[in-house]
Amino acid sequence: MLAYYTKKIAEEGFIGFVCTNAVARVAPWGGAERVFGTNPLSYAFPVDDEPIVFDIATSATAGFKLRLASLRGERIPEGMALDKDGNPTTDPKKSVPRRNTSSFWRS
Repeated sequence: MLAYYTKKIAEEGFIGFVCTNAVARVAPWGGAERVFGTNPLSYAFPVDDEPIVFDIATSATAGFKLRLASLRGERIPEGMALDKDGNPTTDPKKSVPRRNTSSFWRS
């Protein structure tokens, strides 16, 4: 969601960069305990038409995507989230209370 701000900056002809920290919700590779925040960041570059925008979190998914899948009763891809014991889960409801996501480099 930081892209909203960086896109506005790029539309004015500047390079936009926005980042923030977050509470611990991401388990490191091979771990089960939440250690890192999702630490989202975004940057955008002005070009002739639409700005080029990059917007990521340093986790396998954003927490709201887990919540949305849970509300819709949908499964999530394996490796996207961990259950309370640190095992991969495809059930977002097992992850949502802790919002325990996998590291973004986890395959």
